[in-house]
Amino acid sequence: YLFLPVNDEIVGHIHSIIREHCEEKPFYEQMLVSNLILLLGEFARIQKQETDLESERLVGSGKLTDMLRYIQLHYATVTLQSVAEHFSYSDAYLSRLIKKETGKSFSEIVSGIRFHTACNYLKHSTLTIEKISDIVGYQNVGNFFRAFKKNCGVSPSDYRKQNQAGASVSP
Repeated sequence: YLFLPVNDEIVGHIHSIIREHCEEKPFYEQMLVSNLILLLGEFARIQKQETDLESERLVGSGKLTDMLRYIQLHYATVTLQSVAEHFSYSDAYLSRLIKKETGKSFSEIVSGIRFHTACNYLKHSTLTIEKISDIVGYQNVGNFFRAFKKNCGVSPSDYRKQNQAGASVSP
C-alpha cells in the first residue's frame, strides 16, 4: 500500500494522466510522461516540506542536542548506525539532518571530538600515544598517527613536546 499525499495539483496531474491515456490524442504518450514527471515532482516537493518540518521539530524539541550529546559521550565507539538506531531514525535521514543543522558531516563531528580529546590527553597526561589512540577509538595506532598529523599538522609526539614546552598549538 502506498500512502500518498493529495492536494489539488496532484489530483489535477492524475486527471490529466487518465484523460491523456483514454483520449489518445496526438502526442498523448509524451503528455503522459510529462504529466507523470510533474506528478512525481509534486510528490518530491511535499516530501521536502515534510522533511523540513520534521527537522524543525527535532531542533525545536532539543532532540538534535540530545543526539550530539550522545555522540560526544560515545565518541570512541559511536557509528552513524548506532546513533540512528538509538534515536529511531534511518542512517540517511540522520546524516542529512546533522549536516543540515551543524554544517558538518557525522564523521567530521566524531573526528573533531576524538582529536580534541586526544590533544587534551597529550597535553595533560603521561599516557602513551598508543594508549591515547586506543582511548579515542582507533584500533590501529598507525591510522591514528596519520589522521592526527593530517588534522593537526604535526605528529602526536611533536604535539605533546610543543605543548609541554609551553608553545601553543591547537587542533
